[in-house]
Amino acid sequence: MRDVTIRRYKPEDAEGISGLYEKSVREIAIELYSPEEVEVWASYADEIEEIRHRLAEGLTLVAESGNTPVAFGQLKPVNHIAFLYTIKEYSRMGIATEIYKRLEDHALDKGAQYLTTDASRISKPLFERLGFQFECPVIEKRKGVELECFKMKKELGANKAV
Repeated sequence: MRDVTIRRYKPEDAEGISGLYEKSVREIAIELYSPEEVEVWASYADEIEEIRHRLAEGLTLVAESGNTPVAFGQLKPVNHIAFLYTIKEYSRMGIATEIYKRLEDHALDKGAQYLTTDASRISKPLFERLGFQFECPVIEKRKGVELECFKMKKELGANKAV
């Protein structure tokens, strides 16, 4: 993992993570989502105070190179992966997997029996490799645009597949 460190989120990270989120959606999601879907999805990054509030909840981890955030993930509540994003230049380098492993370890420490997530078309293969099972498709509506994602679940315990 190129000179990357992973640490807990701090409130002053919100702007950088907002930019990371938007950049990730615009550069990676466009591979499997329409331009309209990407535009609506990326626009969530404009809601900086909501992002700051949401990231302060649960356990949010930030991966940075230098002082620049390149990936982040969040466990909220203790059995749900709410966010897992990486910018394109740092994708497929194991950073999201490392963040995920730390979130899973935290969930196990807190007694979680399983983890869930709502995976995008982009992240679904990663979650499958991490041992998650597809449960059902879900259509989320944002600003009148439908976005497809997938409810997924992973049983935790002695047989964890990470």
